[in-house]
Amino acid sequence: MPHADCDLKKIKIVQMKYKLMKIKTIFLALMFFVTTNVIAQKDKPIYSYVKQRTFLETQKIDFVDNRIILVVQIDGENYNFILDTGAPTALDNKLVKKLNLTPRRIVEAGTGGIQKDSVGLYILPSLKIKEIEFVNTLFSNVDLGFLSECGQIDGILGANIMVNCVWQIDIPKKQITFSNNTKKLLNLENKAKMELYGKQSSPLIIGVVNNKIEEVMLFDTGDPALFSWRKAAYKVGLKSAIKKENTFKTYGSPYGGVFGQEPNDTINYVFIDKLEIGSTIMDTIITQVSNDNISKFGVTYLENYIVTLDFPKKRFYAKSIENSKSQTRPFFIEYSPKIINGKVYLDEIPLNEKEITLNSQVIEVNGVRLDSFKSECELKSFLKICWMSDKTRLKVLLDNSRIIQIGIAKS
Repeated sequence: MPHADCDLKKIKIVQMKYKLMKIKTIFLALMFFVTTNVIAQKDKPIYSYVKQRTFLETQKIDFVDNRIILVVQIDGENYNFILDTGAPTALDNKLVKKLNLTPRRIVEAGTGGIQKDSVGLYILPSLKIKEIEFVNTLFSNVDLGFLSECGQIDGILGANIMVNCVWQIDIPKKQITFSNNTKKLLNLENKAKMELYGKQSSPLIIGVVNNKIEEVMLFDTGDPALFSWRKAAYKVGLKSAIKKENTFKTYGSPYGGVFGQEPNDTINYVFIDKLEIGSTIMDTIITQVSNDNISKFGVTYLENYIVTLDFPKKRFYAKSIENSKSQTRPFFIEYSPKIINGKVYLDEIPLNEKEITLNSQVIEVNGVRLDSFKSECELKSFLKICWMSDKTRLKVLLDNSRIIQIGIAKS
């Protein structure tokens, strides 16, 4: 595989009812969780539970590409799962086939109305993390695509499996500790109330933007951002809490997930002077405005805080990490890449870009020709590393004839 100078730089809840809100998750819509964690078989419902009554376990994790990956055991074999509090539990199609499981129901699922597909609802009799056994877990099948083929990811450990436990996520130590109660845990600071959304039981926390805009926020460890602000709240903020000069625009596809891309549109960014999440406060951050129906704070928050999610008692804790990364991020245009039929294009560009379009092909990054990679997995891995570095240099083909260079500096 070619090499280049790309260095990987690891970078108050109240009873508010959102009767019309539907959370858009990265992987699967909530529409198929039409029951609790129960699927009726005639008169016998099946409940999900933890087999042990008392427990305390610590599991090592990997933190790769802003994803939390941990090992689980199914039928005595180890599998890599992404921890995603914003999604229900799901298994990649290949693993479902290997386990020879039969769906209890076929339902329609999708992401934010982008695309719909038929998926199966299954019951997983047993899933273990270390010695702790989760019994009768409701899950769906999903095609994880690149995550499965190139990242060796076998499934998603979602909020519905977490609901019976206390989970503490410590990124600096690369570990997750889970227990039946908080009495056995340290690092319990900045306590806030937490609500659980719907049958999926994803955690919701109250946040405040610039001391004025109160928001219910989904804590989504499947979202790489520090904070993404729903568009309806952003529009309210422009009238009362945000200065227009602190907003910036690009053009492209604002979302890409398992079920497809959103149509190209203007993407809004905004400087926020103060963001309160629960009992924590962050100053001067940049957020992307999303088309989701709920605001989110994601896995980048974990670079600044050790987070404990007490699902049984609905409590959220966040202890500040010493020497954590700066919360302030410089604003830059990413010229984000996408791959179509083995060729690399841009899916986000400056709003007023005159020459480059979303159809402009990227032929070289940091001196490495992109047609020199033998597999799409290698190419995607290379691009991810490059886009996380401080400086990235691109050569872009215009009109199938002219080549121009772009320098992307993040500082």
